[in-house]
Amino acid sequence: MPAPKPNIVCLMAHPDDVTFILGGTALLLQETHQFHVVVASRGERGYEWKGQGPTPPNPEVAATRCAEEAAACKMFGASLTFLDEPDSEIHAHSTVCKKAAEIIARLKPAALFTHWPCEKPDHAAVWNIAWKALHLADAFWTTEIYMGLMAGDDRCVPKPDVYVNIGAVFEQKLKMIALHKSHAEAWTKILTEYNAALGKSIWCPYAEAFATGLPPVGMRWNRRAGSILLDLGRAPA
Repeated sequence: MPAPKPNIVCLMAHPDDVTFILGGTALLLQETHQFHVVVASRGERGYEWKGQGPTPPNPEVAATRCAEEAAACKMFGASLTFLDEPDSEIHAHSTVCKKAAEIIARLKPAALFTHWPCEKPDHAAVWNIAWKALHLADAFWTTEIYMGLMAGDDRCVPKPDVYVNIGAVFEQKLKMIALHKSHAEAWTKILTEYNAALGKSIWCPYAEAFATGLPPVGMRWNRRAGSILLDLGRAPA
């Protein structure tokens, strides 16, 4: 009986964040790792609002976006969990951090993907949840941490530590994007241009990019570290 695949947790703010930020990377890693997508909110405010005041939550929008996320997760064999935090009001309070920590402690992931902290407030809050949860689960020093860079966000964007060539699976990523019908029309062109621009940085057609929680090196504390993305495409020893 083959050994179980190492787990990877994706802790994101909204339905579609995984697809848009790291869909290609997930498609490349699915053969060697088991993905678990954890989404903080159900995206109930993710629609155009022309009325006065803040966008009101819309249960129908939430149901649609959750169904879209479930369909996308099937493309790379991921489980899906919602933490049911309010869209546009996500905060790193103790209860949600403990929920996330329980998931991390149970799964003992080899890597965790989340947001970059200097993005829009919900994304920054989820980064904080991830950071606290890793410490609560006593997993910070044993888990590779990758912060995906989001297209269209110019809030103190870092220089990536790791690029992933997604040229071989980009057509599949486009199919994943298309599953998010509520947002696909607006984002397909943006993401195609963004992934192409990242690809030019590493001389490939399309790429995704990540900052890391700790600098990637060959070894750290007598074990391989920062290697999951660096090993993509490498022939087994």
